[in-house]
Amino acid sequence: AESVTATAAAREAAVEGYVDEADMSEEMKAMMEEEANKHTMDPHLVMIAAERQIMEAALAAARADARREQVLAMQRSKRTSIIPQDMAHKAALLSFVPGVLQRCISHGLVSLDQWKVLLESPVKSWYDPVLSRFPAAVVFADASGFTKLTETLARQPNGAEHIGKTLNDFFGPLIAIVHQHGGDIIKFSGDALTIIWAAQEPAPPRIDVAHSADVAQMGYDFSMNDIEDSMMGACATVDPLTAKRRAMEAAANCCLQIQQDIHAFGKTPVPGCDLTMHIGVGFADVALLQVGGLLGRWEFCLAGKALDQISIAEPLAHSGETCFSPEAVALASHCFNFESIPGGPGGFAKLLGPKSGRLDVVEPLPWWPSAEDPPDVSDRLKLIKRFIPTSVGICLAGALDANAVAYPEEMRRVSVIFLSIAGLDPFDAASAGDPTAMSGGRMSQLLMRLFQRSVYALEGSVNKFLVDDKGVLLLIVFGLPPLIHLADDPIRAVLCAMRLCDTLADEGLEGHVGVATGHCWCGVVGGNTRREYTVLGDVVNLSARLMGKAAVNGVLVDSTTQEMASQVLQFEDGGELTLKGKAKPVQAFRFVGLRRGLSPHSLEVKNSPLLSWHGWPAHPGLRHALDGLRHRSGVLFITGPGGAGKTELAETTEAWARANGWKLLNGQNMDPTGIFSVPRLPLQEAFHELMRCASRDPFWRSYAQDLIRESLGRVPKKDEQQGEDGSCGPCPQSRRRCEKARRATQEAPRHAELYWMLIAMMRSGQLGQNSISKLQAWAPLLSMVVTDLAFGPGMVAAMAERDEQHAKHNRFAEVCAAVLDGYTNRLEPGVGCMILLHIRRSSAFYQSRDEKESAAIRSLAELCMQRRSNAVDGHESNPVVLCIVSRESVLKDGAVMQYAQQCKGMVPAEDLSEEQTEAFLEHLVRLARDGDTRNREVLARYAFDVAGGNPRGVMTVVRELEERGLLHRTTSGAYTLEDGCGDSQGLRQSIPLPQSLVGMAFSTFETLSPQEQMVLKVASTSNVEFGLRELHSGLQQIEFAALRAVCERLADPKARTLRRVPPRNGSQASPDDQKYRFYSLVLRHVTSTLVLETQRTELRRLTSMGVKLNSAEMEKLQKIGRNQMSVLSEIESSDEEEDGE
Repeated sequence: AESVTATAAAREAAVEGYVDEADMSEEMKAMMEEEANKHTMDPHLVMIAAERQIMEAALAAARADARREQVLAMQRSKRTSIIPQDMAHKAALLSFVPGVLQRCISHGLVSLDQWKVLLESPVKSWYDPVLSRFPAAVVFADASGFTKLTETLARQPNGAEHIGKTLNDFFGPLIAIVHQHGGDIIKFSGDALTIIWAAQEPAPPRIDVAHSADVAQMGYDFSMNDIEDSMMGACATVDPLTAKRRAMEAAANCCLQIQQDIHAFGKTPVPGCDLTMHIGVGFADVALLQVGGLLGRWEFCLAGKALDQISIAEPLAHSGETCFSPEAVALASHCFNFESIPGGPGGFAKLLGPKSGRLDVVEPLPWWPSAEDPPDVSDRLKLIKRFIPTSVGICLAGALDANAVAYPEEMRRVSVIFLSIAGLDPFDAASAGDPTAMSGGRMSQLLMRLFQRSVYALEGSVNKFLVDDKGVLLLIVFGLPPLIHLADDPIRAVLCAMRLCDTLADEGLEGHVGVATGHCWCGVVGGNTRREYTVLGDVVNLSARLMGKAAVNGVLVDSTTQEMASQVLQFEDGGELTLKGKAKPVQAFRFVGLRRGLSPHSLEVKNSPLLSWHGWPAHPGLRHALDGLRHRSGVLFITGPGGAGKTELAETTEAWARANGWKLLNGQNMDPTGIFSVPRLPLQEAFHELMRCASRDPFWRSYAQDLIRESLGRVPKKDEQQGEDGSCGPCPQSRRRCEKARRATQEAPRHAELYWMLIAMMRSGQLGQNSISKLQAWAPLLSMVVTDLAFGPGMVAAMAERDEQHAKHNRFAEVCAAVLDGYTNRLEPGVGCMILLHIRRSSAFYQSRDEKESAAIRSLAELCMQRRSNAVDGHESNPVVLCIVSRESVLKDGAVMQYAQQCKGMVPAEDLSEEQTEAFLEHLVRLARDGDTRNREVLARYAFDVAGGNPRGVMTVVRELEERGLLHRTTSGAYTLEDGCGDSQGLRQSIPLPQSLVGMAFSTFETLSPQEQMVLKVASTSNVEFGLRELHSGLQQIEFAALRAVCERLADPKARTLRRVPPRNGSQASPDDQKYRFYSLVLRHVTSTLVLETQRTELRRLTSMGVKLNSAEMEKLQKIGRNQMSVLSEIESSDEEEDGE
């Protein structure tokens, strides 16, 4: 009681101002803050929170009703798939999934209803990812020699095409043998196959009784009785033991024939790189799982004790041998001979041959793929698509001839993650004695959902999820089309690996992760009956080897990954490791964490040669715009393509503001890694600077104290309420309170004082008291930009959701503008305020603007324009200028750009012309003037051709030439070009293109529509300059007028893909005779690498001859659809309508 009394007295004294706040204990401060904080809550906020709860319940009910109706409507509508319905397209589509999964789909075990699992917590979900459980013979056939083969072929000029042909020449006969013997290929594990022979009809999974009510409530219907009846009828025709023996006999015959025939189909065109097989065989119950579901993407895998058996059997088999587990030997010993393995585990034996001396094809069981035609899934093609990569689906959808589809086949630089999970068996069921235990299948579903969130957030691709001889494995690739971020794929991969380890640690599991970066072959392997999109190469093997050496829940990376990510991420030496398949030790690095104190581009920009180049065309425009805004508010918009110098112009703007004594509030939207654009981060950084400045101003601290007293019912004395000029606020004549406020500025304000400082700024603006009193209730929304405010996130989210329901007002944007208006009104006369927001485009493929951020920026722009219009005689005491630095395609706000035009504040940063490039190079490297004018011309031409006149690209080219020793700096500081470089064409042929520019060009290409990509691919096979008639010779599926429109769109300077070539004689050429060339050689090179050699040869013949092809020839040669752009849009709309996502 005494403590409470003393604390109350101390609080009372502090409110009256008799006790210095610095003398109060922390407990007293906390109680005072809590008391003041209570007054920030009013009935308006409480009502908003209650409405939020009602809205959440209503939304949940609406979602359930809408999705139930959607499923019923889809069943009634019988929509036509965008994939053609002929038998060839159906067969091609089905070839990407195994037969057992096809049967599960045809029997109704895979349903569109399963996306409802995303609405639930994975821990309490009714969904069991196990589609079926059945006994089966399992074969793991691993090929030896693939790594050496792919590395050798990759060094050839058209290596990707040779690799694809060689692999398919190998897998084609192999798949035919498997299919002949009734096998079902589940997975392609790089250079290995997992094959099964089911000894029982795949049956529906057991549904736990505890979840049956939830299943019924969700409207999920397996049609269990019908399915079980049909399956029991099929199973009744075959004795279970007979079925097991027949499955095992078929598997053994298949293995023997593979080893017998591989000497023929295992031969390759590369001497010394013939392929051989070593095989492991097991038999036990297995389970087929379907896991994931995020963004409509699901993964399937096979699990069970048979996989454990082959993990032992396969390593025991040498090249050309087949090893059986004891369980498999027991079922096959009646008709096959075996030989025990000396020193091997008990019961494992090597398969010798059949006792009869001949190989017979076993009569297939009714459910084997070869026993019947593929299941009819015409009305369930959407279910097949969920297991197929998008790039493959687009190729198949756009193909006129499904038997001649040009699946993607490329050598790409990628970053590969290999993850192994210990202690997880997807086959295991929950323990009956522990009702809280989660089954292995449900744990797999939980992990895959979390993994997908991490991978897709960083724009990677899950390529494999499987259980093989190494355990539970996950293969993730960064850099597969269209998600290419060549410059920072290694950073994304390491950050993703870190998140995977964190997820496993949170679930009490142990994992090991390896990351490697390099070139590998990416494409479709297999034959007409079974194929899969995969990645093959040394980099994949290296990541797997590093995974095996990584610590528990640790990440081990190769030197290439470390080198490319070390500017952002921190690593420590992992030593030189001796790895399988490597002749020399490999240097490894352990990932430690994010590098501290990152400030991207700051040092590089301050030393940029553009800032000191007086001939830069963008400088005069910026100076003119800034001079026009010196005494008047307005909007400044610095725009231009990437690398054109926007950041340098922003640096110049900052220097101008500081030189004129203005307050500078700047912010940018990139996270420290430079990968993510963070919503509202520019506003958060700008408001953080605003509050830092306000906290050092005794005026705002004292004003906030008065408002706190007022909120507690303690009205200040009359002389303290009013200043000499009659204005509201603290009186500057009160020495004691001002001195106290000055001392308070040395400490950062806490929540209550911070809140009332913001209210004080709102009250100091030009809005009326009625408007301010209404707007004050929405002040907690400022927590989204003033992160030190301590309002509960639930309440802020509720208010933000309520704000979104209004069409006329955006309260978040209004309170941001009101705070800034009030703050700038109290600046000293003649002091302006520059709000500089740099909104960059991240390297992410998919990007969207935050609506709240856009609304706030628009509101700030409107504030500047309002103050501009209210200025007396065009002059303001405290002008406010909003400076936006961004590409037009990123900002996407016509109103802000229109305001900038009205203020004459549009400042474009553009690529340089050829003459400007030569002048910039003279400033950049200052070539020695020894009479060698030709060298300057050669260097300028080369830099312009490679970089397309992009300033940052030109600097990259110069840096590349210096690093390669072709550009030398003399003692006088001038530069000389290496003798013997010849002309610019010689430089292009002898120097590899800079990888950073290649990455930018890849990103540019992947953002184009399929039709535009197709035009560029044909153009890359033509001469340096090409016309519409040449292009049309190789693109007759596009109308001439449409082709001209595409080329004109690509020739727009903002597109930076093509350039118009002016007529040489100075005359005006007709639109049909217009000539074009690529914007840069880097883009031409990138596009050319994506064209197969056979296609290139044929296209060159067509464009040189200008021949006209009939439709049948075009179908055969082009292998692409007439309207791929419409196909892509139909795919997207189909996803939105049918997936309900």
